[in-house]
Amino acid sequence: MNRFTFSPKLFKNWFLILMTVSLFAGGPLAASPTSPLPGENTLPGENVELIESPLVDEIAVQDAVESETTMSFFDLLRQAGSIRYAIFAVFIIGLFLIVLKVFDVSSDKRRSSGLLGNSYQTMNLKEIVSDVSAETSHLMSNISSTLLNVYQTSLNAENLQDEISTFSRIQQEKYNSFAKRVDFLSDTAGALGLLGTVWGMFMVFSSGSLEKDTILAGMGVALLTTLLGLVVSITLNFFSTLIQGYFSGHLENVVQKADELRFRLLEISQDANGKS
Repeated sequence: MNRFTFSPKLFKNWFLILMTVSLFAGGPLAASPTSPLPGENTLPGENVELIESPLVDEIAVQDAVESETTMSFFDLLRQAGSIRYAIFAVFIIGLFLIVLKVFDVSSDKRRSSGLLGNSYQTMNLKEIVSDVSAETSHLMSNISSTLLNVYQTSLNAENLQDEISTFSRIQQEKYNSFAKRVDFLSDTAGALGLLGTVWGMFMVFSSGSLEKDTILAGMGVALLTTLLGLVVSITLNFFSTLIQGYFSGHLENVVQKADELRFRLLEISQDANGKS
């Protein structure tokens, strides 16, 4: 059974999640209207000019206020500037690699189900060779073929454990190369978000203007690119962690079944030596 262990990568994921939550919790994007609508409570002595109009006009006024003070998701993306395209490109590449790896592991798991369901304790050498030879190329058939070739060449099953360990290490190294690519893309997304922050602040200070629109445009680029970078980085790290558990579970099942085959070949070797 896999135990939950605390790792620096897990700490990084939670740190990014907390950063994103803090950005969302900073306050609503919509500003409140500067003047009260009809029917709202006002302070004593405050002069408020009420709008005397039919109900339809009152609803139209409220809709106009909401449309001016709210902002859609795509409006936010447009305010992130051109850096958002680089962040989206990193996200698409990372998601493509993850989907490709999920498909590869799922396909191998499906093709390995035949040999993984065998009970080698009740099979003789001829039956084992026949079953392995009929399989297509996958992890279980590859390690089984290696074990059978070594056994039939040396007629000794004592060294098969080294073959299993070598096979497991090679497969884990192949997966680690994939994980490093996804980690690089995740870190790149976060770095692009920070780059957008620096660029937004540069836009504010380099303009030398105190106009509200200029300041808000620069701050929008700074905050929104950081938000996009954090969201993409967290998403890639999350899916990378999921696929790592999926692959590790499949590889563990293959190694356990290979050990079962090794024990059976050892018994067959001992029986053959006893008869001779």
